[in-house]
Amino acid sequence: MDSLDFPALFVPNFRLEFTVAESGVPLGYWRSVDSSGNQFALSSFFDEAAHAASRDPLEFLLAAFGPARKISIRNNETFDVGRRRAVVELAAEKSGWHKPLAPGRGRGIAASFGWGSYVAHVAEVTCDAKTGAVHVDRMACAIDCGTAINPLGVKAQMEGAINFGLAQTLKSAITVEAGRIQQSNFHDYEVLRMNEAPSIIEVYIVPSAEPPAVVASLEFLPWRPLSAMPSSPQPVKGSAASPFARLI
Repeated sequence: MDSLDFPALFVPNFRLEFTVAESGVPLGYWRSVDSSGNQFALSSFFDEAAHAASRDPLEFLLAAFGPARKISIRNNETFDVGRRRAVVELAAEKSGWHKPLAPGRGRGIAASFGWGSYVAHVAEVTCDAKTGAVHVDRMACAIDCGTAINPLGVKAQMEGAINFGLAQTLKSAITVEAGRIQQSNFHDYEVLRMNEAPSIIEVYIVPSAEPPAVVASLEFLPWRPLSAMPSSPQPVKGSAASPFARLI
């Protein structure tokens, strides 16, 4: 994890430590390297903190960002807090964040920054109280990647990232037994099927005069705080009791 990752530079008292986890199995990065897997830990932490404080996750996240300003980070790169706040607020607005949902349904929010792009997602989720089965019904995505040279390409990139991220959250898994990977192809390393994908995926591209940036894949994160992905095969029971969905 980078020493400049959020919440560094945002939280007055910040300390970052890490421990190397040794593994006998060769490992490889997901696409986007640290910006995908690390986002799971960062967003999960802030969601847990918001719920521990009995605060709306949207309000808690915006409070952690603080006011609009520009922060110099590294290699002459600038982090624009105003742009990050704007995508969070846009995704929340388009999703109807403050509108009540039926029992057993909830919303969650997450935001990420990478390579000059600012992205936020709101997921609308149904959880079956009897079985614990989770289905993501709707995704609202807001992205500011600077000048969008090819808006259709940006939209397609985000739609694909959403579906692959949800697959990783809900079902895709690599397991090891007796030193061997058990999965061999897509029949046992499952990706999201058409009937499992959200019926509504909305992508809102923020108009911008900023230079174009590389759009990063955003892995979407689980319904409630978990220690690993995917959340299956264990059902996610009892999650819908929370006033705010734990899908962040």
